[in-house]
Amino acid sequence: MKTFFAPAISLMNRLSYKARFLFVGLLSTFPVLGGLIVIQQIQHRIVIVALLCIETYFLVGLYFSIQNAVMLLRQTFREIAVGDFDELQNIDLEFKRLKDSYYQIITEKDQIGYNFKNAQAQLMYLAGHDALTGLANRRLFHEYLSNSIDDRRLNGGTLGLIFVDIDQFKLINDTLGHMVGDLVLKDVGIRLQACRDSEDVVARIGGDEFTILLRSAKNQEEIKVFADKMLRSFRKSFMVNENPMFLTPSLGISVYPDDAENGDELFKHADVAMYHAKELGGNRYIFYSPEMNEETQRRLELTRMLREALEREEFRVYYQPQMNIRTNSVMQVEALVRWQHPTRGIVSPGEFIPVAEETGLMMPLTRWVLQTACSQVKKWHAQGLSNLGVAVNVSPQLFEHREGLVQMVSQVLQETQLEPDYLELEITESISMYSIRDVIEILGQLDALGIRIAIDDFGTGYSSLGYLKHFPIDSLKIDRSFIDGILENPSDRAIVESIIGIANGLKLSIIAEGVENSTQLQILEHVGCNIIQGYLFSRPIPAEEFHAWWLNYKKTTDLT
Repeated sequence: MKTFFAPAISLMNRLSYKARFLFVGLLSTFPVLGGLIVIQQIQHRIVIVALLCIETYFLVGLYFSIQNAVMLLRQTFREIAVGDFDELQNIDLEFKRLKDSYYQIITEKDQIGYNFKNAQAQLMYLAGHDALTGLANRRLFHEYLSNSIDDRRLNGGTLGLIFVDIDQFKLINDTLGHMVGDLVLKDVGIRLQACRDSEDVVARIGGDEFTILLRSAKNQEEIKVFADKMLRSFRKSFMVNENPMFLTPSLGISVYPDDAENGDELFKHADVAMYHAKELGGNRYIFYSPEMNEETQRRLELTRMLREALEREEFRVYYQPQMNIRTNSVMQVEALVRWQHPTRGIVSPGEFIPVAEETGLMMPLTRWVLQTACSQVKKWHAQGLSNLGVAVNVSPQLFEHREGLVQMVSQVLQETQLEPDYLELEITESISMYSIRDVIEILGQLDALGIRIAIDDFGTGYSSLGYLKHFPIDSLKIDRSFIDGILENPSDRAIVESIIGIANGLKLSIIAEGVENSTQLQILEHVGCNIIQGYLFSRPIPAEEFHAWWLNYKKTTDLT
């Protein structure tokens, strides 16, 4: 702005006192120019949009101000400065320079307008596109969706909306970092673009979530063909730092006009269907159905009740003994959480544990179970069960908290005064999905506390013999699915024998869970498994019943 008015300010500085007074007086008759000179002297930033809006008006005023000022000043100074041609010539030269600067301003104005239009176009593009992938963003996608529905409403036809979520993508960010995650998301965007027709719209709406508007599909069968094509595109590995990585998507699909009459409902229904695909293990597509809304509402209600249950102390810990059949003794108990709802009764852990993991309630729930179980075992020690230990399940999700898990266990041990060697944490093989380096570090810190570590449900899920030599573990628990088939299925028996052989070779304890009859017990004893857990000995029972059960068991074994 200062450069813009430099000629006018320079002119005022060179004029005599009387001439300067007259010049300011003349400028005051032209409010546009005079007002902007005042603005120039105020050290405030001018909003560029407002400046451009008044620019044309200002330039017109500036032109006439200069012309009138030149004529009036020439006439006035000829009258009051007779014979003083030197100053008059100086004034005339300054005004010529001022006029020259005006033409320069006109040229610069054109350039500013050009640059402004380019900037405006760039801002409009950024407002509607994802900065990472270059795909349409949520706002632009909803515009396309709304316009497409309006078109189908007038002209008829079908629209497909696919909601895409990358399975287990959080693990990539957590283990490899967000920079690697961003590279993968770019590659995902490219693959989705490659699957679409020219009429279709692909958008990234946030995180690892994408949407596709199928405007080219004429019916549900064509939408299925597209969805199959997308799943096939993910079979090719993603290259990350020259290393292959395999990812799978969960796809939820809704169809206009079958599933909704407006864009918001169509979007929401595709989202609901996607979550159902994810719950079934991912790497699949599911079409929306009205029953899914009922399931979603049920889960929302369950989440609300779960939060209230923690506050109202509606949870209970049941205990199931693990028996050493060689010594006929109770080695330890497994602490199993149960939810005693005031109106629904007992809620299955299979129903509320996944919800707790999704909603961030797993850490406070685990802490409560751990605190309750350790306190109870400490009480039993005082009642004569001096060598009894306790095993507590730990969700793999808690390994994302790193120091939080170790700190929680350490605090509970301090608060309950339970000796660490009486506590065992049971983890599942799915922790191998996380960064092995981080898992080894966390398990090492837990091991340093003096507690025991067991691998639960061994032989299922993400089994890998490689981690057994790296993880500081003490026990393997054979999954009940192998125990169920140990009588009729030779393969199950062979697997059980192999797991026992591995455990013996690594000097690990072996526990068989889900033992329900004496024939299973005889086979397990024959193949070398001596620690048994199951309904054959006891179902999970409340703490107040366990002491009586133990006294009765001890009495029975003493008699034999």
